[in-house]
Amino acid sequence: MACSRTDDGQQRDYWQRLKYLRLYSVQRRLERYTIIYVWKMYHGLVHNPGIYFKNIDSRNGLKCVVPKYESRLRWHSFMVNGPKLFNSLPKDIRETPFDNLVTKNQTITNFKNKLDEYLTNIPDEPNRSSNYSSAISGTSLTGERTNSILRINVQLT
Repeated sequence: MACSRTDDGQQRDYWQRLKYLRLYSVQRRLERYTIIYVWKMYHGLVHNPGIYFKNIDSRNGLKCVVPKYESRLRWHSFMVNGPKLFNSLPKDIRETPFDNLVTKNQTITNFKNKLDEYLTNIPDEPNRSSNYSSAISGTSLTGERTNSILRINVQLT
């Protein structure tokens, strides 16, 4: 396979192959899909299993209500992660309107393009350096290796 080796014959690792092929990591693809699905739920395009939305004020904009959770299993569920991921986006992306003047597919594509433009500014490879604290070195608060959008946005705030 041509993408697995560099020009000088060296083996590319997973992150180098992703960069070469211009793909997101598996984790980033799952998070992207989750965000798109939550946005579609808000606009009534897909079934909503029980996620609630609130628009408290113009400063914070549209947000999802994150349900309370105690177990680790619930913490990893769509009903908790979906709202957390959606809420981590900038307000202008969360509030992308559903445009009735164009087709449904064009509106969805417009949202995906805005989301992808935002995601390209967030590094998709965890920092492997051990000189940094766990919040910066690509591990979650529970010590798992991650490059989640949630971990990145917690650092930025």
